Amino acid sequence: MLSSLPKVDALPPAACPKRLQTFAELQELQRITGSVIFRSLTHGFQMQRKWIDGRDADEVIGEFIKPNDRLRSFERLEAYNLAGSWPLASAAFSDK
Repeated sequence: MLSSLPKVDALPPAACPKRLQTFAELQELQRITGSVIFRSLTHGFQMQRKWIDGRDADEVIGEFIKPNDRLRSFERLEAYNLAGSWPLASAAFSDK
């Protein structure tokens, strides 16, 4: 059943605009960000460190998500990934 779900891995655009200027650019950013957030976690419940093409995920994510004063780009998206994954894992493994 789960194998029938669509694959969510995506490659970032070749050149990310510094500022979103069109609705299409916003949609592309949402698609790519979603593909990162919904990638499977590692066995240690962490976000994957390698991108689908073998590059360092931190480098790839840095191409389209800015770091802030506390977190690298990778860490910012990892927080969203974990926030969505923990409730799902908790529901799947909870006692009945």
